[in-house]
Amino acid sequence: MEIVAAETAAIDLQLPRARSVASYLMSGASVAASLVSSQRSGSRETLIVDLTPEVGQLPKIDIRNVERVSITFDASDTTWPSVSALREDFPVGLPHTNGCEAGERPTLCIATERFTDLRHMLTAADLIERIRYWFGATSSGKLHQDDQALEPFIFGSGMSLILPSAMQDVADGVSAAYTVEECEAGWYRAVPRSNSSQRATPACLLILTTPARVHGLTRTIPRSLVELAKYIDDETYSLITNIRAALTTFRDNPVSKSMLFANLVLLLRTPLSREPGLEPERVDVKALWLYGLDGVAKALGVWEVHRGERIGIVKAEVSAAPLRILLLGVEYALDAELAAAYNGLSSATHPRFTAIGAGALGSQVLLNMARSAMRPSAIIDDDHLAPHNLARHGLFDFSVGYFKATALSRELDDLINDGHRTTAVPEDVMAVLTPVEK
Repeated sequence: MEIVAAETAAIDLQLPRARSVASYLMSGASVAASLVSSQRSGSRETLIVDLTPEVGQLPKIDIRNVERVSITFDASDTTWPSVSALREDFPVGLPHTNGCEAGERPTLCIATERFTDLRHMLTAADLIERIRYWFGATSSGKLHQDDQALEPFIFGSGMSLILPSAMQDVADGVSAAYTVEECEAGWYRAVPRSNSSQRATPACLLILTTPARVHGLTRTIPRSLVELAKYIDDETYSLITNIRAALTTFRDNPVSKSMLFANLVLLLRTPLSREPGLEPERVDVKALWLYGLDGVAKALGVWEVHRGERIGIVKAEVSAAPLRILLLGVEYALDAELAAAYNGLSSATHPRFTAIGAGALGSQVLLNMARSAMRPSAIIDDDHLAPHNLARHGLFDFSVGYFKATALSRELDDLINDGHRTTAVPEDVMAVLTPVEK
């Protein structure tokens, strides 16, 4: 049954944030914004608002002195309100607009902060001024600063795939070394096949690097391989041709025979530049879930399955039209360099030191140092982790009964799994030291 948005008086709004903004606009406290109407549809409430942004006499972008917008609030109150410009001839393809489905109005990206970080401090006046600033800065062409991070080439869907940090530098091609686990609420994780659980889905990861592109050119979310290719292809590069070539090479790999019911996940790496002709500044990585590997291979004329066996086929014409995709953002597992960057350090320093003592204080210090990419070469402590230690210790119940040095070393190495191994020395430090050191 279709839900039709019903006109409702501002006083009848049920969502606290929608009521707050409506009350602010109706109070006359803002001379640059006024409430036109409000609507309710299911768990969402929308305010139609006329804004008066600060627009110069000669705007670079067609922003008018009065812009009508819709501000939509969701009952969950976990994401930024959705803001769209309602003018029919409003410019498209502007920086700092979010990806949308084909035919829909793009929403404005009014903040770089996570909504959950500001939710309890965000006032109605602050929200309205953020929207006004977006219009004013866009009109002058200054919304995206020269030193600001580049926008994605392809916008994600709000779901994410976590990849091992080692995959940042892996070469193009097909890898069958991983499975994909579904976590919660649209998050997935690629796990080495040797460590996979019953929740894992067999998957082949196809890694492709495209030619460099200018950032932020796509504003809709592609839902099929054909739609994606329209953004990627040019006179020198064909996405579907490169996928077909990679699968043809993989077909001759003995490992492919064991991947009969696997899914195919395309990892697309696109170098991004700020302007045409400039050197790329970063690489935009997206994961595209293409579902059944065999279905993709058959549609692209690479192989088909007959009586449980793969048979190579050759087609002059291939059809990627029915190949639907699920677009995921990509996050990399924490490694030393990422840990350093997240803590404001230019790079991981990898200091060499030995930790003596892994008790309540030592465990907390070492765990926090590890999160800043500083891990010891060895930990010396001859004590076991007892249940009463958990009141203050950094380790958890599953480590009870093990030597503190052993359990903490394992925890540090699992926290940043980049090949570094901390040596556990479960001995009395006085027995370990040489006479000179004593």
